[in-house]
Parts: sequence; structure tokens; C-alpha cells
Amino acid sequence: MEKKFVFIGKLAKIAKINLTTVKYYSKIGLLLYLQFAKNKNRVYDLEKSRKRLSEIKKLKNRGYTLEMIKKEFKKRKRNKL
Repeated sequence: MEKKFVFIGKLAKIAKINLTTVKYYSKIGLLLYLQFAKNKNRVYDLEKSRKRLSEIKKLKNRGYTLEMIKKEFKKRKRNKL
């Protein structure tokens, strides 16, 4: 399956999340972008980012704070290694 990459605005629209929220999640390290395009926009892997945003939403609905979510993702990453 071919990977699809999108700019931040398109990701926000597809995920139905405010653009400012996507930028904030990127800034604090919850959502990783691949690179800045020549026009300074962030480029995201669509499927990975949609999955990550869905996970963040689920954890927030369970009462997790953003700091708790960051720790959960770090824990999952360590367990994969």
C-alpha cells in the first residue's frame, strides 16, 4: 500500500480536529511530522497521524491529561523495542 502524505491543514480537516490543536500536539511531541515542506508547512503520514489522533482522542475521553498521554506513548515505544 502506498503511503499518503498530507499538509497540516488537510490532516486537521480529515481528522476533524482544529488546526491549532494539531499544531499544539506537534509542538509538544504527541504528533510527529516528517518534515517541513519548502513552503514551511509540516508534512504528515496520513494513516499514522490519523491513528495517533484517534488514540489521543480516546485517551482524553478516558480522563488522561496530555502529559499522561505522552508518558503512555513513551511507554508503548519502549515496550516495542
